[in-house]
Amino acid sequence: MSGAHRISPWLRRFFTDYITTERNLSINTRRGYRDIFIILVPYMKTQTRKSPEHLSIPDLSVRHLHSFLNHIETEHGCSVQTRNIRLSGGFGTVTVGKV
Repeated sequence: MSGAHRISPWLRRFFTDYITTERNLSINTRRGYRDIFIILVPYMKTQTRKSPEHLSIPDLSVRHLHSFLNHIETEHGCSVQTRNIRLSGGFGTVTVGKV
């Protein structure tokens, strides 16, 4: 698979360039984004049986993302409101990468 489809370079650029430099988001907002991916990446590892460095953008299917949202609601005790914030924050990022 082409390195262009791997998620790790996109995440690195998102955290080092986009949210810190281009958007200049607050530290708390950056931590919120970080926390989403701290939970998402290991979850995707178990779902796809791929190591984090081999996860690709196509791996983030609608089915996996819905499953992840249910996972954080049930396993991590997130409320529906928190889950929806994670959906809009973290997965809005993913859809930008897919465009």
